[in-house]
Amino acid sequence: AEDGIRDDLVTGVQTCALPILTHTSLDVYNWVYEGDFQQDLKTETVDTIYSKIDSKYKFFKGEKGLYEKGFTIPMVIIEAYGGVILNQLDKLLTSEEISQEDLVEFFDIFSKQLNLIKKSITLVSKHSNPKFFYNELRPYLKGYDNVYFNTLNSHLNYRGGSAAQSAIIQVFDIILGNSYKFTNENVPYYNKTHNEFMLEMREYMPNKHYEYLTYLEERDRKSTRLNSSHQIISYAVFCL
Repeated sequence: AEDGIRDDLVTGVQTCALPILTHTSLDVYNWVYEGDFQQDLKTETVDTIYSKIDSKYKFFKGEKGLYEKGFTIPMVIIEAYGGVILNQLDKLLTSEEISQEDLVEFFDIFSKQLNLIKKSITLVSKHSNPKFFYNELRPYLKGYDNVYFNTLNSHLNYRGGSAAQSAIIQVFDIILGNSYKFTNENVPYYNKTHNEFMLEMREYMPNKHYEYLTYLEERDRKSTRLNSSHQIISYAVFCL
């Protein structure tokens, strides 16, 4: 599909032992919202599309199905809250000038949304089960290393699902001046292994998400005004 996973060979995974769940399939495209977005999102107002299909097609049913949903929905909620921040960041960084009032308004929204994200993370422990996750759901998130695919006549490596496959955190880092693509050992916080992992995770994002990250990084490098904006924002974050 035009907006599908970037790796054209990802469908080949289905020929192996277990299908691999990615953040895109498990969270980004697996939700339905039934409520007022102005109110706090809760697991009761967000459901997975997967939970609504015929039970004979499900991997987990009954109580295990609820545990699976309890693991998935908090990340869906985090994506929703993070989207509000991305919208405000884009407005801020595309403006001609950034005033003190603009920064105050942005960080007020930014702080509120981050607090909502922090609360959403705790929903996993309330609505899922660690034994179920480790013993039954985790194999679908584990991925494969150097597995031979008969249909492709080659060995492939596929990472399993990871929150690092979400574009939200990487967008935050890019806008605040931490580009995984262009930072190097001269930057104090540089970590080669971490950067390589985060860049690899982009290969599992929808095309538009991947392209948006690339666009932000390229614009960052070319725009002096944007670099100046980054310095202002980074300083404000430090002060907070």
